[in-house]
Amino acid sequence: MTKSKQDKPQAGKIYSLTGATGTNCIANGNTWADSEVVEKTKSNPCEWCEGKGYEQLQSGYDEIHSRIECTYCMGEGIEIVEDMEGI
Repeated sequence: MTKSKQDKPQAGKIYSLTGATGTNCIANGNTWADSEVVEKTKSNPCEWCEGKGYEQLQSGYDEIHSRIECTYCMGEGIEIVEDMEGI
């Protein structure tokens, strides 16, 4: 298959057609896959603790006493989103 046949928009997904210089959008020459808009919702796993809700104090030592609550998601394990418009 050629790149043009693989790179097509998919039904039900939202894509960025235009945007500022350097952003992923069709007008800047990015692919449809790269230009897909991924909305961050309250159910996204926290990027800092990978959804666990805690961070390890010591690497390679997984004991409950070596864990601290994630300071980014406050132990929820989900990303905190301030702009919850439409939810």
